[in-house]
Amino acid sequence: MKLISFAVSGRNSYGAIVGDGVVDLGRRLGDRFPTLHNAIAGGALGGAAAEVRSATPDTALSQVTLLPPITDPDKIICAGRNYRAHAAEAGGAPPMVCPRISGDFDYEGELALVIGKPGRHIAKADAISHIFGYTCFNDGSIRDIQFKHSIAAGKNFMRRAGSARGSSPPTRSPTRRGSTW
Repeated sequence: MKLISFAVSGRNSYGAIVGDGVVDLGRRLGDRFPTLHNAIAGGALGGAAAEVRSATPDTALSQVTLLPPITDPDKIICAGRNYRAHAAEAGGAPPMVCPRISGDFDYEGELALVIGKPGRHIAKADAISHIFGYTCFNDGSIRDIQFKHSIAAGKNFMRRAGSARGSSPPTRSPTRRGSTW
């Protein structure tokens, strides 16, 4: 099931892509689960999968404006060392605002995991059960802060760490419960 958050007719919602349309799950579940994040955390999407398979889309995909898949995340954590040559490869400057304290902003596309249930001290064999799905992510790093202080500081700088804006819809993990539904 390909899930999205979107805006249509002046309201925000979430739903599932079916063909070239969208089944509006926010309209169906919004009284209890107002955002996709709430629906994931509340375990509401398992029951919605059967409904999505048999539903007629509520609106055309071309009529919605895609929002970040998770519009209200609890937190975004970025970690890792990556290479800097992306802007040069594309022949342009990074399309994001660099904080005034830095002159070394870099960005790149990443695969992001959407964690569906919290945990701590999780056994390796159980880790996949905590992953709800995945999506594309735009990773922005403040390189001079990252290398001077820490990777986490450069990757998680206020309002610059990353953005799912313009990302692909989150896709349900094919290994979760043995189904792509």
